Amino acid sequence: MFHMAGSRIILRIDITPRAAKRLGAICERFGCTQLTVISRLVEWYDQLPDEVRYHIAGPMADSRRSTRAVLEHMKGKKR
Repeated sequence: MFHMAGSRIILRIDITPRAAKRLGAICERFGCTQLTVISRLVEWYDQLPDEVRYHIAGPMADSRRSTRAVLEHMKGKKR
């Protein structure tokens, strides 16, 4: 979910503690803000070919679908 604010978009994200620690380390190393790093990562990711994006995010998306299917199946058995 995001909120438009002028020429910027406010986006709330949840990341793992490990990812937050790494993000902090990257920001400290390069002297930039978390917003800068995340924004540049999204811009970089958007410019990748679809095949590359799938290899980065595809397995996660497939995993979520599989997890959802298992949960729906379990939910149906409880009835």
